[in-house]
Amino acid sequence: SSAVPARAACEGRGCGASGCGRRTCEPVRWERALVIAPGMLVKGDDSVWIKELREAATLWRVPLRVWQWHGERAQDLRSVACAGDWKGAVVELFDVVVTTYEAFLMNQEQFCKESWTCVILDEAQRIKNAGAKIASAVK
Repeated sequence: SSAVPARAACEGRGCGASGCGRRTCEPVRWERALVIAPGMLVKGDDSVWIKELREAATLWRVPLRVWQWHGERAQDLRSVACAGDWKGAVVELFDVVVTTYEAFLMNQEQFCKESWTCVILDEAQRIKNAGAKIASAVK
């Protein structure tokens, strides 16, 4: 199911609402989410975001493949990976990519080339100053 509310406007792309009824509307196709958050909420296997995503996977009863993209875990999103018979870009192995504002800023060109179903900005007050580099990068 989609997180897009039923009241979302159908613009030919799909509002994702079950039973919308508009001829031009189709459900949103989930690809992957990007979460950008302060480092203290991202780093470590017991970080806030990793805990939240584990709980969500349990609640939804679906496996969520999460990539903590920062520090030593960061690599080219499009580097080739192999998993069984599958071969493709490593980012395609994941449902959610979680990174820090700083890592995003340093690698924004790479992130902006990808297709994200949704982008979540945690503690978004970091982008309040429209003149800040991070504000223009995430927009």
